[in-house]
Amino acid sequence: MKVATLEAPYLIRLEERPLPALPPGWALIKVQAAGICGSDVHFYTGELPAVRGSVRGHEIAGVVVDPGDTYLSRDCPVVIHPLVGCGLCAACQRGEQQLCVDLHGIGGQYAGGFAEFVAVPAGNLYPFDSGLLPFRHAALADCVAVAVHAANSVRLKAHESAVILGDGTIGLLLLQVALARGARPVILVGKHERNLELACGLGASLVLAGSSEDPLPAVRAAAGEVDVVFEAVGGVAPPLEAGLKMLRKGGRLAILGLTGSRELGIPWLDVVFGERTLVGVMGYGLWDGKDEMQEAIDLMQSGQIVLEPLITDCVGLDQLDQGFAAMLNRAVSQSIKVVVLPAIGTTWSA
Repeated sequence: MKVATLEAPYLIRLEERPLPALPPGWALIKVQAAGICGSDVHFYTGELPAVRGSVRGHEIAGVVVDPGDTYLSRDCPVVIHPLVGCGLCAACQRGEQQLCVDLHGIGGQYAGGFAEFVAVPAGNLYPFDSGLLPFRHAALADCVAVAVHAANSVRLKAHESAVILGDGTIGLLLLQVALARGARPVILVGKHERNLELACGLGASLVLAGSSEDPLPAVRAAAGEVDVVFEAVGGVAPPLEAGLKMLRKGGRLAILGLTGSRELGIPWLDVVFGERTLVGVMGYGLWDGKDEMQEAIDLMQSGQIVLEPLITDCVGLDQLDQGFAAMLNRAVSQSIKVVVLPAIGTTWSA
């Protein structure tokens, strides 16, 4: 099979490998679509360390071609939950495998979806209706599940106000999840013209170009002090302090963005005296007994989450470096989500 390996920062190599062996309880999936995540970009640039020759890609939809000894049926369309817990620790027993003490991942320690085939534990496979969801849409289920988990983590309720900092894929999905929960108003702050226009079309109460001016006065004018803020920017200087200033006393801030910095300044007295809550968001699992990946798939299949406008580029395995380049140069490419389709050999842009 063909795989696209990460050999060094900014260096992808296409090579042939044998089909992966199937341990007990694992199935072989033919990859139909795999999204490039922002975290994949961090590994691609070397900001996060990656094992040489690793196969990344954890946002995956495909078809079961060899169920092994599992209960799965051949030709069943599935979405992959990429986090593989030990199954034994307290976190796994609570259904929070994203917090496992010995966490592994498809597209991390295990070979991922930037390949023609991938091996996955049966418990990490979620069937879906490919008549309702094209595979390129289904590959975004991981992103939608992260947005669902973020909303659960701050217990977002109907009629609460929310601000989303960041207009990337996760920010645009957070917007839709918040609206589906009845939050109002929902304000999105970003810096990419195409994304901000899309956010307007998706139903944002207000969109603000945060790179040109301080968004706080406009947020206050539109919503006062808000109930919930989602930080989905990350980078070198995540806008945590700006988000905290937007929160009412007793408000909640969910942190989703990744940063290479280990130390970030936080106005601690504002947090303590205002009883503001900061919540880190890592993946997804069970919440109050409900499977967040399944909730994401249900939202997608019901049409409450619009996905096609977010997918701006589709590339084959042999153009994976072009997909990364598009994400690294969004000011020029206007890319939002790049999806890898292993079966194609040419680049497609919306």
